[in-house]
Amino acid sequence: MLDPDRLVELCVEMGQDGTEALLNGTLDQLNAGLRELDILYQTQRWQSIGAQAELLSQLASNAGMTTFARVTRHVVDCAAKERIVPLAATLSRLHRISDGTLNSVWELGDMMR
Repeated sequence: MLDPDRLVELCVEMGQDGTEALLNGTLDQLNAGLRELDILYQTQRWQSIGAQAELLSQLASNAGMTTFARVTRHVVDCAAKERIVPLAATLSRLHRISDGTLNSVWELGDMMR
């Protein structure tokens, strides 16, 4: 879920504390973005879902959260084609990935201390 090479790059560039702050901030933004995606889905705003998911993909990629970034790109594809059932399934998968990513970041934070 977390790209170890990207994490090393971040640690070299930002130090341990900076990397931890970046990851925590990114998780906060991703969680807020997921809540926004849920609202957009409920209101059937497909284009907005794609734009929001693209933004989340970029955030996740920058922080080395490769699986989260990949699944958000799947959300973008489903929203663009207005494939509602696959979109619902992919959003559910994104929530599960988010939970796993959160756990990975917590474990990483514990290891860094």
